[in-house]
Amino acid sequence: MVYCGKPSKGCANSRKRKVRCDQKQSSCGQCTKAKKECPGYRDLLELSFRNESDSVIEKANARYKRTPARRRANHAAEGKPRPKADIDTNIDSFPNLASNDPRPTPPNVFTWDTSRFTHADYSQMMKSGSFPSPAASMSTFSMYPTIEDRGMAYFAANFVTPPTRPTHGSFAGAYKGNTFSSLYEIKQFTGGLEDALVAGITATGLAALSDATKSTEVMKQARRQYALALQLINKALGSPKDALKDSTLLAILILAIFETTAGSQQLSLKEWRHHMNGDATLLKFRGRSQIWTPIGFKLFMRVSTHVMVGCLHREIAMPSELLELRQEAFQSVGDEPVWKYLKTADEFTIFRGAVREGTLSEPEEIIAAALVVDRKLFQIFTDVPHGWIYENVSSEVEQYVVFGSKYDIYYDHCIAQIWNGKRTARIMLNQTICFQLTQLGESTPGYENQWEQSTKICIDMSDAIIRSGPQHLGYISRQPFQGDGSTLHITEPLKKSPSHPSLGSWFLLWPIYIAGTTRVATPEMRTYAATILEYVGKTTGIKLGINLASFIRDNSSPGRGAAGAGLGIGVDEHGKRVGALRVMMDREDAETEEEERILAERLTGQTEQKQANRYKDENEKDERTCGRYGDG
Repeated sequence: MVYCGKPSKGCANSRKRKVRCDQKQSSCGQCTKAKKECPGYRDLLELSFRNESDSVIEKANARYKRTPARRRANHAAEGKPRPKADIDTNIDSFPNLASNDPRPTPPNVFTWDTSRFTHADYSQMMKSGSFPSPAASMSTFSMYPTIEDRGMAYFAANFVTPPTRPTHGSFAGAYKGNTFSSLYEIKQFTGGLEDALVAGITATGLAALSDATKSTEVMKQARRQYALALQLINKALGSPKDALKDSTLLAILILAIFETTAGSQQLSLKEWRHHMNGDATLLKFRGRSQIWTPIGFKLFMRVSTHVMVGCLHREIAMPSELLELRQEAFQSVGDEPVWKYLKTADEFTIFRGAVREGTLSEPEEIIAAALVVDRKLFQIFTDVPHGWIYENVSSEVEQYVVFGSKYDIYYDHCIAQIWNGKRTARIMLNQTICFQLTQLGESTPGYENQWEQSTKICIDMSDAIIRSGPQHLGYISRQPFQGDGSTLHITEPLKKSPSHPSLGSWFLLWPIYIAGTTRVATPEMRTYAATILEYVGKTTGIKLGINLASFIRDNSSPGRGAAGAGLGIGVDEHGKRVGALRVMMDREDAETEEEERILAERLTGQTEQKQANRYKDENEKDERTCGRYGDG
């Protein structure tokens, strides 16, 4: 590959007209003035390089042909080796080049071809205890990978997805790929990755690799890299300049993945909550300037959405400064469904926080507010781009990844993630409505009708989440509506793609947990949800999956159609019915507050002691001074 220089960042219309493009998120100003549809912006990383394999082959052959035949004959007759310039220049010596395949890329170089690094490949190597030897690597002209290289490669294969989406414009520019696809853009524009980011990537990749291969030695290496990453991040946060860098924010987010992968065997969300609080603080510190650059905008929207999801689970409102930044960011985007959904998700977060804090306390007010948000979510997803439409499939083959012989096929797991985000929100909204209806009593006008509607919504949303399981787990090998009518009834078992990223399974955790713990969930649905969660935990190393599976199995539910509020319902100190997971979060919040209080007291005590010691030293100094010079 050869570097071709920095390409133009402008849209196709601006490049064709040879005018400067302002690269706004929804549509550039030039296209707006010309009353044309902006086609969006190109992936600069893909344009910066071109394939030179054919040219290299041609040059190698030409150089070989230029070597005098007499010189080659003399060397052969005398038994002497050919000069180094002539060694292996014959195309037959390059099997990869002969087939026009690119040369193997060293594992420490990011590449979209993640199929080279799969769970199966690494599992086989780790179980056999044999990695490719340096000699074997030299035979194909690739460097022997270090343990750090393997961590980087495994992370790229399992946590980074290509920036391709079935839409264009601002959605493609700011929401293509996933959070960690920003690594490519950061590397391109800065010329490399910060040490803290490299250490975090290596630690997380090795932790996931260790769990997949059951290697304790690899986990030791992962923890060493984790300690190094923490040290470097703390150093960066101590610098006003480095704390504002995109790489620092991304490194913190990556360490959250590490702690989920290599975390405790017991269900706890403390570390996750601490990371969300830290992310929110850092986003506020970075200020408005972060949404003015393409990379900064993309990172802000991704990370702030993670914070928003955390606030949803904890039933607290988003920090006001962060909410204001998101509202300002939304002003620069178009009307694509994803942005409408995210705006409504913010409203849902505000609603949940208001109910939790008591700002909304009357059942009628809560039901009315919940219905407003629910209707918005319904309307947004009635008119979506063609690439968002999924295909319903029936299977005649029984597989544990398929529930009830039906599943859905999406463009990819990221589109399924957006749909499931809407579904989980509607489930929580309608469960809240049902609970408030029980507070009003059956004599309330419209009680029965609203109860039936909300129950049906919960059933439909839960069923759809469960049907997305095969897509998230990597068992779907085609895009929707690619075959004829016969494909609607599958007679062959689904096979898992070896190159499916672990992050796809990650996005299934909370939706399928919600689907399996609603009051409408059947025993079969709970069993399926627990099985899938456990499978995700064991195959990807995400221990949260195993913990949530145990949580489902250890709690009971009245089942579909029952009047109870569902799995894990408990009672807090005020007699309010809340989910068992909510009780656990409250308990951990209280424990954290107590820890912070004790720490504050210790710090206060240390400060008071230091002040007392300083006063004592000053008094002793004054006494010595008085003794030296007398009283007067």
